[in-house]
Amino acid sequence: MYEKHFGFHESPFGVAADPRFFYTNSSYQAAFAALLYGIESKKGLMLLTGEVGTGKTILLHKLMKEFDTAVKPIFLLSTYLSFDELVRFILQDLPLDTEGKGALPMFHKLERRLLHQLNNGHTVALLVDEGQNLSDESLEGLRSLSNLEADSGKLLQIVLAGQQELDEKLNKPSTSYLKQRIAIRCRLNPLTQSEVQKYIRHRLQVAGYDGPEIFSGQAIESIWGYSRGTPRLINTLCDNALVVAYEASRRTVSADIITDVARDLGLEPERQVVNVEVRGTDRKTEDALNDYKERGKSKRDDELEQSDEVEGSNGVEESDEVERLSVDTPESPLQPAHQIPPQDTVPPQFFHRLARALAEAMGPMASVVIADQISALDESLDAFPKRKLVELIDSVSVWILNEEMKAHFQHLMWKETLEIR
Repeated sequence: MYEKHFGFHESPFGVAADPRFFYTNSSYQAAFAALLYGIESKKGLMLLTGEVGTGKTILLHKLMKEFDTAVKPIFLLSTYLSFDELVRFILQDLPLDTEGKGALPMFHKLERRLLHQLNNGHTVALLVDEGQNLSDESLEGLRSLSNLEADSGKLLQIVLAGQQELDEKLNKPSTSYLKQRIAIRCRLNPLTQSEVQKYIRHRLQVAGYDGPEIFSGQAIESIWGYSRGTPRLINTLCDNALVVAYEASRRTVSADIITDVARDLGLEPERQVVNVEVRGTDRKTEDALNDYKERGKSKRDDELEQSDEVEGSNGVEESDEVERLSVDTPESPLQPAHQIPPQDTVPPQFFHRLARALAEAMGPMASVVIADQISALDESLDAFPKRKLVELIDSVSVWILNEEMKAHFQHLMWKETLEIR
């Protein structure tokens, strides 16, 4: 309708979960990298949560696009299914005949099929959207499916995505068995005010627009206030605002247009903005908050030296069942050395810096990636040879999706490598 007026190749704010429009910030990138890593490493059961409209579906579609040919994705959107219907759906997508078969025969047939796929170098990934709609019976069935495994890993990789209600379901005593099997947890949060502008620019660029700003600064502020940073609401506001601007033969969108559109949509502005910055507080409160931040920063720095986790604020967590870098694990890159290593091995301090740099580039899954890659090289921290450092850096770099961050990480770590040689 308005595409030609503004010079778009297509609508930039459509409702379809088109992975080309996937917006990458630190939170989304960390969640994407964690799930991709979990699937390719055969971790089993993974959880992705977020409020309505935060982008879970488009992230799942982006995952499917990035899979190599060895991964067979099965996307399940309609989750009002019994477990029998769920198994039948998976079998038909593989594809296998399910005509006239009962629940138990289908389950055994699925197990044999998944094992056959694994033995032929293929990975089957089940991506379940709107997981909050699953019944307790279906959740129990997912637990059974997550138990299927071989020596080399889980037979079926399951990404369970859903709204806050899914978290509440998993916290019930009746579903604790499933929660304990979650290997990777990710959460998508609403966008910040600065990210809203970048998000809008990104979608306009994908739609083929490279002209001057269409949305004024005040319009962006209004969009953030009415949407609370929720991508779906941002899309709705922007799409309707562009229609209004087109009908008025205008090339820009003002805050007044956003206000009118929001009123028509029945949206209320955010009355109180909670920001990471300290604003409008008295000096005593501001000093107390700043002191709290500094103490938190110091604590996190200490934990990087002493703990088994690299903490981050990008919405990705590791569960207790994930193989993580632990002070109790001999192979842990974060574990202090018990003795001075030989001259041809890497000092433990190097791995502190490696873990910190990788966490900055890809998020808290860095610790898991380092541990897995050290194991893949048939080495351990206690005696990791210097001659394999370049190979290790190259192997962990693969998991950094942002090319600029990857180049910075490699440059930094190669400098570190030269210093210890």
